[in-house]
Amino acid sequence: MGVVIFTNKPESYRVGNFIESSGDLLYPPTGEGITYIVYGMKMSAKDAVWWATRVAYRLVVCPLRKPKLSNSETNVILDWDEKRDSWEIACKSIIQWGDRRRVAKAIKNAPIPLLLSWLKANNKDIEVWRLLAKSSFTLPQIYQEAIIAYGVKSKRGRVQYPKRKGSEKTWIPNCRESDIYAEIIVGLSDDVANELRDIDSTAIPKGVKKRKQKTTRWV
Repeated sequence: MGVVIFTNKPESYRVGNFIESSGDLLYPPTGEGITYIVYGMKMSAKDAVWWATRVAYRLVVCPLRKPKLSNSETNVILDWDEKRDSWEIACKSIIQWGDRRRVAKAIKNAPIPLLLSWLKANNKDIEVWRLLAKSSFTLPQIYQEAIIAYGVKSKRGRVQYPKRKGSEKTWIPNCRESDIYAEIIVGLSDDVANELRDIDSTAIPKGVKKRKQKTTRWV
């Protein structure tokens, strides 16, 4: 059994081996000695207790708002700095502020995946993204911070908020995930639908009957 930590200061947990993600977990938190840090993930106290029984070491959750916890949760910790401002100001600064030195100070130690999600929604400069791709996972965080602070040009106008990750589509066996016609074929062909029912009935698309259907074959 591991521990689940709710915090708004993730830099305290970027020690040793750690994996960061935004919105949801990229990998199951089952690696021994690995800290999994996830930003913006919604998790209730009940869910945290459930995750604590499955985490091998540490799962650090950085929600947008301070969660409500009681003293009854087992292996769930709240490490929250009440004086710390929201990261939203720092994220907006990379788009709006003209003084890039001020931006560099604002985003210092900010979660890089969170900054990138805001940058993705507001900046399409391919050169900036190429520099970020070259430095990610190979150089310390200060290099990504420098690229974001000094490589991005400020602009006026409304700042776009990052889009929330949509619900994942059910993968249909024997079809590529990129196949946009797979569900249509299953819905129109009883033979294909029956084969899918034999392989995995849970993969049947919405609107298609779960039970096997009679088919007509040429003799």
